[in-house]
Amino acid sequence: MGFNISALPQYVDQTSKTLLVDTVFGNQTATVLKNAGSVTLGVKGQYALQLLSTDVALQNSTGCGRTPSGNANFTQAIITVYPLKDEQNLCPKPLENAWMVQYLTKGQTYTEALFANEIMQARAAKIAQENEKLLWQGDTVAQSGSTTLGKFDGFIKQIGAGAYIPLTGGTIASGVTVIEKLQAAFLATPSKITEQADAVIFLGTDVFNEYNVALANKNIYKPTEDHYLFGTSMKLVPVDGLNGTRKIYVGRLRSFQMATDLLGESEKATMEYSIETQNIYMDFHYALGVKPVYVNEIGVATV
Repeated sequence: MGFNISALPQYVDQTSKTLLVDTVFGNQTATVLKNAGSVTLGVKGQYALQLLSTDVALQNSTGCGRTPSGNANFTQAIITVYPLKDEQNLCPKPLENAWMVQYLTKGQTYTEALFANEIMQARAAKIAQENEKLLWQGDTVAQSGSTTLGKFDGFIKQIGAGAYIPLTGGTIASGVTVIEKLQAAFLATPSKITEQADAVIFLGTDVFNEYNVALANKNIYKPTEDHYLFGTSMKLVPVDGLNGTRKIYVGRLRSFQMATDLLGESEKATMEYSIETQNIYMDFHYALGVKPVYVNEIGVATV
């Protein structure tokens, strides 16, 4: 069967927005924040998140007088999205026969649409993994030489620069096992935070795996899909973006905000064939940024 390279762009164009959504939301952190309502769409450049805090002073109601008290405070947190791109050139000639054999082995019909779909989805998944690390470990100074992590400051850098809650000194949570350390961090977090319905502990997938093994070694039966910290009502949220850091973040999901565009014409996934170079150009253009708000309600520890 002939392989029509020139037909590839139209297949990708039809799924461009779907591919971009997979690129931005195809990782653990973005998915959790999206489901929690902590993602703002349609942002270009900067966006002012409107924050409201109130206090209450109850009074006796025995008389007819009125003594107003308490305040409603309105503040703003500015979140910035940064334009990002991934560009790759691909020579299709060495791949054509290999791809054709793959589909024939599966008993599928070999088409340009299948080729375009698989290769762009694979690229989107890889970009999503890089975005996961960037959301947390991005650092424009310390990671300035990194191809990924130097693009903007992630949650770790921004929270570290704010008035966060240092749990057990902010260094190593007390305890011998990772179970005890996580429990110590939970107990050190003010109850006004941990009692909220959207309170979670963000931790690396590596630490979460260590936690499950520690439970098993103590002969504590607990399904691995049960993400609640043993002995508490606190939900654990393992994310790859914290792998290798051994840091945990205790707080409400409302305190972790993410923004992207996804609505603009400049954000798209494209596949073009160059007659001059005989290469396929695969490009992803999108925008992304994060902002921790209510940082004074976020507890930080190293376990």
